[in-house]
Amino acid sequence: MACFEDQILEYATGNLSEQEADRVRGHIKYCQKCHAYYLGLLKTEAELIAWNVSGSFGDAFDKDLIIACEERLEAKDIIHDILKPSLKYVYLALGLLAFFAVYRYALFNETAAVFSRIGSSQISLETEAKDLELYLEQRLIGEFREEEPDLCTLATLEMALNLPADEPAEQRMADLKYLLNETAAAARKRFFLFNALDGAFLAGEDVFRPKPSPVPSGKPGKEFLLAAAALESKEWDKAAELFKAVMQNPSCAEEGKAAAFRLAFVSDVTGDYAGADRLYSLLPEKYKGSVEALLAPEMKKFAQARRNYSSLVEIEAARIKRGKENASTYYIIGNEKMLHFDLDGAAEAYTRVILKFYGKNKRHSKINLAWCFMRKGDYKNAVDLYGNFRLINLDHRIYGDFGKSLAYARLGDIDRAREAISWEAKREYPGAYKVLAENYFQSKRSY
Repeated sequence: MACFEDQILEYATGNLSEQEADRVRGHIKYCQKCHAYYLGLLKTEAELIAWNVSGSFGDAFDKDLIIACEERLEAKDIIHDILKPSLKYVYLALGLLAFFAVYRYALFNETAAVFSRIGSSQISLETEAKDLELYLEQRLIGEFREEEPDLCTLATLEMALNLPADEPAEQRMADLKYLLNETAAAARKRFFLFNALDGAFLAGEDVFRPKPSPVPSGKPGKEFLLAAAALESKEWDKAAELFKAVMQNPSCAEEGKAAAFRLAFVSDVTGDYAGADRLYSLLPEKYKGSVEALLAPEMKKFAQARRNYSSLVEIEAARIKRGKENASTYYIIGNEKMLHFDLDGAAEAYTRVILKFYGKNKRHSKINLAWCFMRKGDYKNAVDLYGNFRLINLDHRIYGDFGKSLAYARLGDIDRAREAISWEAKREYPGAYKVLAENYFQSKRSY
């Protein structure tokens, strides 16, 4: 029989079958080499067992090891106890510094700060007011895209965009600044700690920000007026061509900055993101202190949102082809359509969500669809949809009250517009209610 050490090891540990054990046992009996190897294995096993059970070396070693570990742990606890109070203060200081950094970043990179600055700035009664309105509409659409939109911000922005056109210009600007400050306060509520810092930061901005140089006024030329009309009617190509011509030969500085701002917006909507970025970067450099310079970085964010949605829509379109669409599919498509001011396409997508699905996407789709109806002038459908908000939560009901009231005001039914505002809406959003009441209910002014 051939010698094989592996089988002998298995035999010594009792891991062989009875037949295999008989074969190895017979071999060991006649092979001196294998017999000696087997005895050595048995001796080693016996020594290991003795060490583990009652060997003085093993027992002493274990005790020494335990004692040494305990001493190390005690020493570590003493050091930690000495440093513990100071470490608490270090960690607290680092945490506060990190929080202040994040808070300041969030505050001044969100539109709360922009609203505050605009509310205290000098806005002309012509082009800058129109450019501000363009931004506010973008800001409103941006809120609609949020997972949890701030409904107070939505309500005050709606008021700002629906100030009556026949109001004296000075009064409209006063109302607009009041609403902007209300919106800024609502946006800052998201940062529920250290609200006192808001005033300090804003005061610092007022002290250290360079004062805007006065911009010479002047009546806009014919090309600028034609471009503005093309923008209002969403004739993007015509508007772009005319605004480019105005930029090359503006009749005044005010016309030049407005043309650059609006051309950047048109470039953004039509997918020329590089052109939009270039113009938005140019405005703060060339027209410091102007409203357009202040708004340009914020408008640039909406350009980025359009880029992001373009790629998302491609993914969702492929999902539809595979028959795997869901509520978010049509909600994303609706948002993308609204970003490009395709209100009919947006309304169709939101309607699909409402008819086919449930959950938060359905609730948000109702809000967005109601706004599409308002923007398209379909006030009767807007009234019906805003009325359905009473079936959702308090914030949605209150926002629905404001929306329904505005829709009735647009229809000229002032009595119903007044009745639509609940005591909850008056209590929660007094600023928006004040402007609404002053403009529609008291004077019974209609569109």
